[in-house]
Amino acid sequence: DPGESEHGKRPMNALMGWAKTERRKLAMKLPGIPNSEVSKLLGDMWRSLTDEEKDKYRGQSEKIRVQHKKDNPGYRYHPNRPRKQRALDSASPMATSLIQSSN
Repeated sequence: DPGESEHGKRPMNALMGWAKTERRKLAMKLPGIPNSEVSKLLGDMWRSLTDEEKDKYRGQSEKIRVQHKKDNPGYRYHPNRPRKQRALDSASPMATSLIQSSN
């Protein structure tokens, strides 16, 4: 899986843990709505929760984080950033061969 390293996936944060269950509920209430719209609604719903309501999920995510750290000592998150596409240098051997093959 491209999102996983040799240590597995990142531990879920509070929002992701909460959204995991709420996403199913929303999908059942609003069938056919695109996932991107569900995500926007979930973000709005999360922001409207009180700190006390969020604390339950923060506690759960902290337990998950601590267990992940125990199970995967030395783990560090390294996001896969998209590589920038470089313009083809017209003097490069590849550019030269492409130009010659197109003539």
